[in-house]
Amino acid sequence: MPKSLITDLTDEKITDLKHIKDPFVKGTSERGSIEGTGLGLAIAESSLEACGHKLEISMEGDMFKAVIKF
Repeated sequence: MPKSLITDLTDEKITDLKHIKDPFVKGTSERGSIEGTGLGLAIAESSLEACGHKLEISMEGDMFKAVIKF
């Protein structure tokens, strides 16, 4: 199965990966002061699913990873 990997270094540990793609979830409670709605990953997942693809999120140390499976 083909896939695409997107990574980003972060100084924040995202602990709730189970719900990170839910609408209005910003990753950690400390991010409440950061601008944004917490809709980005929810929209990305919905759009990918509509095309028959899958979005998987993970953390490895300080590396945030998003894998799109085609």
